Amino acid sequence: MNFKKIVAVDETLLNEAALEQLKTIGEEVVVYHDFPTEEEEVIRRIGNADCLLVSFRTPIRRRVLDACRATITCWVSQSLH
Repeated sequence: MNFKKIVAVDETLLNEAALEQLKTIGEEVVVYHDFPTEEEEVIRRIGNADCLLVSFRTPIRRRVLDACRATITCWVSQSLH
């Protein structure tokens, strides 16, 4: 499965090898290394992504997904331990 745009909406602690793997399945890969505090920022970051990676620290509520109007086909969660 290939994606047009993969977005790591916050710090998911992906290492370089993982990031390189993402580039093999996504035409565009955007990675953020902080934690958004406002839903509007989460919405802006997701934009038209069709694959979303997010840690447990950033809630993705229905309002966020509805605002993005994109079909998110992949959710990945990273625990911090």
